[in-house]
Amino acid sequence: MMRPRIEDLTLREKIGQTVIFRHKLLEKITDVEEYFTNNPIGAAWTLGVRKETYRAIETKLGNQELNGRRDDMWINYVNTINQYMRIPAIPVVDAKNGLEPNKFDDHAELPTHGGLGATRDPELAFRYGKSLGEDLHSTGFRWLWSPVADNTGRYFNTRCMSCDYENNRKMLTAFIRGVQSAGVATCAKHFPGPDPYDDRDAHFCTASYRQSFETWKNTQGREFQACIEAGVDSIMVGHLTFKAVDDTCVNDVLLPAPLSHKIITGLLKEQMGFKGVVLTDDADMKSLTAIYSQEKLYVELLRAGIDMVL
Repeated sequence: MMRPRIEDLTLREKIGQTVIFRHKLLEKITDVEEYFTNNPIGAAWTLGVRKETYRAIETKLGNQELNGRRDDMWINYVNTINQYMRIPAIPVVDAKNGLEPNKFDDHAELPTHGGLGATRDPELAFRYGKSLGEDLHSTGFRWLWSPVADNTGRYFNTRCMSCDYENNRKMLTAFIRGVQSAGVATCAKHFPGPDPYDDRDAHFCTASYRQSFETWKNTQGREFQACIEAGVDSIMVGHLTFKAVDDTCVNDVLLPAPLSHKIITGLLKEQMGFKGVVLTDDADMKSLTAIYSQEKLYVELLRAGIDMVL
């Protein structure tokens, strides 16, 4: 397929490149061709879901019984929707330690990142990333939303590799290079990282990073900087406020990081020098929807410097 020039794209196609389509929304689509012709997307994300999600795709392909492998159904989905768009959607997955056996068929589940980090062995982190990347690539994925760079240094989460900042930096960068060596793009998340004393969940309410900028810069900031210098392809922004960088309020509420031009453009892109893709976490989270209506939210995210919206 010949890559179209940006100047030749329609406005709808340009907007579509900012959209990450959530896989479970397939269940609401009856006419696949009409939908993706009129609503082009930049990436297609899946967490792995029940076979019925693929009904419209599989019916179009003549397999109404839905008795195939979920891997094949996923590949059918990507190939089908991409024929209706001039720019193919990037297949993306959030497989922090492999494709889970209960969501895809016959894939090995790898140890947690916490277990990997406990080895304190960057060479093993590279091999782990390469193995994971090769498995994802063979299933059609080209973008992995990992590693989790969050590290409060106070309590341990098995999604991150270590509470030790120096060890975490070494393991993160080795993992990134390993995944990329298999031809799969990487994503460090969730910038700028969580506060060690704030356990609120941004899915349901506003969460905050309340430490000083210097404290952040010498801890989680160093880890995200290491990911950038290692060539991480994208960074996912968490929906927490960071008052030390931006104390702007809307309706008496601090702006969450994805809506802050000072955090996304000023800090991440300009000060830290990140040149890759900046994307949001799920834009349905209450920490964002409590600030703006959906229509205004998407505009303000892009205005802040976000490149793609989930």
